[in-house]
Amino acid sequence: YGFSHAELLIDRTIWEPDDQRYILEHQVFDAMLSEIAAAETFLIADFFLWNPWRGAVESPGELRPLAGELARALIRKRIENPDMPMLLITDPINRVYGDLSPTYFNELAAAGIPVVFTALDQLPDSNKLYAPQAWFWKKFLPAKKQDQARRIVPNPFSVEGKKLTLGQLARLLYFKANHRKVLITGRTDDSARILVPSFNPADGSANHSNIGLLVEGPVARFAAESELEVAAWSSKQPGHVHAVVPRTSREQ
Repeated sequence: YGFSHAELLIDRTIWEPDDQRYILEHQVFDAMLSEIAAAETFLIADFFLWNPWRGAVESPGELRPLAGELARALIRKRIENPDMPMLLITDPINRVYGDLSPTYFNELAAAGIPVVFTALDQLPDSNKLYAPQAWFWKKFLPAKKQDQARRIVPNPFSVEGKKLTLGQLARLLYFKANHRKVLITGRTDDSARILVPSFNPADGSANHSNIGLLVEGPVARFAAESELEVAAWSSKQPGHVHAVVPRTSREQ
C-alpha cells in the first residue's frame, strides 16, 4: 500500500475565558518539529503560507510564533548536520510577489538551506476572467519597472507592513498558489517519513484547528520526487531561488 505506518495528528487551540489564555494542543506542529530534529539523510519541506504576518484581525492572548519557530528548528538541524541535503519550497505570497520576504529567509539561505519560490506561471490559470486580460501588465509595465514603481497599494497581509507596488498587486490578482503543505524526512535505515497537514506555519494561522497525517514508507519517497520536480522547473527562472552561493577558493 506504499506505507508501513500511519498516524493521525490533531491541532486544537482552545481559549480559556476564565484564565484569559489559550490551551494549546498542537500535535501537528510539535510533530513537525520532532520530524525535523529526527531527520538523518535528507529533508524536504514545502509550505504554502510561511510568514509572521498576523493580518488586521486581533486575537485575544498571544499567538504562537510558528514561522520563526520553524525557521529556527531548520537552522538548528543544519548546524547539527551540515552535510545533510535540505530543500525548502514555498509560495511567492510569502514575499508578497516581490521583495517583502521575512528576514528568516535570509538566515536560512546564509545557513546553507536554499529556499525555492514556486514559479506560479507554470500552473494553470485560476482567475479565468483576469488572466487573459493581464497581458497589458507585461507589455506596458515590465516586471523590473513594476517592482521599482511607487508603493501605493495597502498591504493586505500586514497592517504595519510596507505598501505594495502595482506590479505586486497585478501578480496577486492571478490568484495562483502552490498550496502544498508537506514535510519529508529520511532515515539512515533507508526509510522515509512524510507529514501532510492542513496546517500552515504562519503566525496568523496559529489559532486554527488542523489535522495531519504522518506516514512512513515508500509513499514518502514518491512525494519527495514530486517536490524535486517542482524545485527543478521553478529554479530555472531567475530570482526564484533564495540562496547564498559559496565563494570559490580563489575568491576566499
